[in-house]
Amino acid sequence: MTDDDSVGALLRGLVWTLLVLPVISVGMGWLAAVRAQAGVVGQRRRLTLLVLLTASMLLLWAGLAWTPVLGPDYSSRRFATITINLVAMAATTLVAVRAPGPGRAALVAGGAWLTLAWFYMLAVGSVV
Repeated sequence: MTDDDSVGALLRGLVWTLLVLPVISVGMGWLAAVRAQAGVVGQRRRLTLLVLLTASMLLLWAGLAWTPVLGPDYSSRRFATITINLVAMAATTLVAVRAPGPGRAALVAGGAWLTLAWFYMLAVGSVV
C-alpha cells in the first residue's frame, strides 16, 4: 500500500464517518422527545422535525449503501432528490432553532449536520 492509497483510505473513512455521525444528535433528539411529557409545549413540532430528520438521514444512508436509491448517476432525479433534501434539512434546522423545550440543541445539530451532508452529496455529485 502506497502513501497515496493510505491517505485516500483515510479520507474515505473520514467522509463516511462524518456522513454517519448525525445519528448521535438525532438519537439524542428522540431520547429527549421520549422522555418529555406529553403536554410539553412544542412536542408535536419536535416529533415532526424528528421524523423529517430521521427520514432524511435514512435516505442518505440508503444512498451511500446503494447509489441507485437516489437515482442514476448524473440524472435529474438524483439532483432533485439531493436538492429537495438539502432545502428540507435547511428549513428543518431553521424551524428547530425556534422550537421550544428539551432537545432543541439536538434538533438543531442534527438538522445542521444533515444539511451539510446533503450539501456535500450535491457538491460531490456535481463535480465527479
